[in-house]
Amino acid sequence: MTLPLIFAIDPGNTRSAYVVLTPDNIIAKGILPNDDLRLLLREFAENNDIVLAIEMIASYGMAVGAEVFDTCVWIGRYIEQVNRYEY
Repeated sequence: MTLPLIFAIDPGNTRSAYVVLTPDNIIAKGILPNDDLRLLLREFAENNDIVLAIEMIASYGMAVGAEVFDTCVWIGRYIEQVNRYEY
């Protein structure tokens, strides 16, 4: 049985860090502009069985600015790239 690749993202409002790995290997890693990472994620999702892991946002009652909401939008865009292939 082949295990899926894990595509993990630490999202930001303009750039995000990522790592693609198996239980034994790091396949790719880096920090990219968000739109470039979205396209890379789409390519991996089209061609591989992947599990997406994204760090989520939490404010714990603190005031947040536009950057936090922009990051939330990018999280949704990343999820959309993987979910489009589940049907």
